[in-house]
Amino acid sequence: MFRSYKDFAAFKAKSAGVAYEKREAPDLAKLATTIEQIGQGFAEFKATNEERLAKLAKGESVTDIETKLAKINKELDKLEDLKAALEAVQTKLARPGALGNGAANPLEAEVKSFNQIGIRRGGQIDAEGYLAYRGASLAYIRANGNIDMLSELDRRAMQAGIDSEGGYLVTSPATASIVTKVREMSAIRGISGSISISTNAIEGLVDRGDAAASWVGETTARPETGTPTVGKDRIEVHEIYSFPALTQQLLEDAAVDVEAWLIDKVATAFAEAENAAFISGDGVVKPRGFATYTTSATADGSRSWGQLQHVVSGANGAFHTTKADPLMDLIAAFKPGYLQSSQWVMNRATLAAVRKLKEASTDRYLWEPSLQAGVPSRLLGYSVVLDEGMPAFATTGNLAIALGDFRRGYLIVDRLGISMLRDPYTMKPKVGLYIRRRVGGAVRDFDAIKFIKFST
Repeated sequence: MFRSYKDFAAFKAKSAGVAYEKREAPDLAKLATTIEQIGQGFAEFKATNEERLAKLAKGESVTDIETKLAKINKELDKLEDLKAALEAVQTKLARPGALGNGAANPLEAEVKSFNQIGIRRGGQIDAEGYLAYRGASLAYIRANGNIDMLSELDRRAMQAGIDSEGGYLVTSPATASIVTKVREMSAIRGISGSISISTNAIEGLVDRGDAAASWVGETTARPETGTPTVGKDRIEVHEIYSFPALTQQLLEDAAVDVEAWLIDKVATAFAEAENAAFISGDGVVKPRGFATYTTSATADGSRSWGQLQHVVSGANGAFHTTKADPLMDLIAAFKPGYLQSSQWVMNRATLAAVRKLKEASTDRYLWEPSLQAGVPSRLLGYSVVLDEGMPAFATTGNLAIALGDFRRGYLIVDRLGISMLRDPYTMKPKVGLYIRRRVGGAVRDFDAIKFIKFST
């Protein structure tokens, strides 16, 4: 006999040929250690960079030091990613009912019922233990082919691979999971404004100018002043799809979680394609990316409508010096009210170069690593969002760094829902899974987003 649910779960997992793993909450000590390592890593980075600057001042080669800095940068990136992942898990676990303790969590009732009528030789179990037991049980049933003991919902899930008319794979939970994963994986979607519509486009009126006023004397002529104009803004949605073909045998193999595998793959593909379009899309059968608009050095209020502002870096494909004047100039270019929720957007290679920058007057490094849980790393007081879809700074003229309130500046438009169609007929012996969604995007407020342009 089994002494506890753990023994029972392990037995069933072994019988099914799978590994038994009990999910654990992230170790708070691991988060604290990661934060400490970030601080130590940046201290080493600064010391190494100071050595680089000293050699440059003497006209000596810094090739070996640049290699070391690149290695430290990679380690810092890994630690930052780990910290973010640990914080994300902790946030989820902190939600009411996340582990079955919340009144609104349906898992609570299921666990309570299990403890009342189930296997209790090992005592009462919690939600995590129940999920481990249930997962191992399902794996055991899959391996042995006995589905009679399953609930009706679980039985339908197990029969998905042999149901030629559809099955569990095409239910709303699957499509909802894709939407959730896309939102979690898409960096630009996470910081931008968004709206769901039931039509093929969203339209609105846009203020394209300000009124003008002038002081006059009592008898002075009064020529016509500038008149504000109102234009119509339209953002259309465009279709993105995925059409993988799976063998019937794979679908029939109930020991493989085809649903989870497919959702991860499709969500990744959708997130990558969307992210790329939100940054560099040309607006033709895809969203218009915020980095594709015409830019000008002209300040807000004086630019033509439809243009974004840029500040030059001072050198072609590089920063002019180790100082950060262009970054500070970019911050100063914003109107009051936009900076409160602003964030930097750049790729990792650009961030590696930015970490070397110092303030001219104080010689202080401008990038500040996060040394506190729940607080992101900052550049001149604003958090940094990393996205590898941003242009490379080493190319002349690229808009490699963006700063702005993206929730005001860039709008993502989602056509409601994801459609999922299973096709077992036209691709025999394979089964096609046609998944599609419709999404659009465009800049709505041209004062809310600005760039560093790497040119003179």
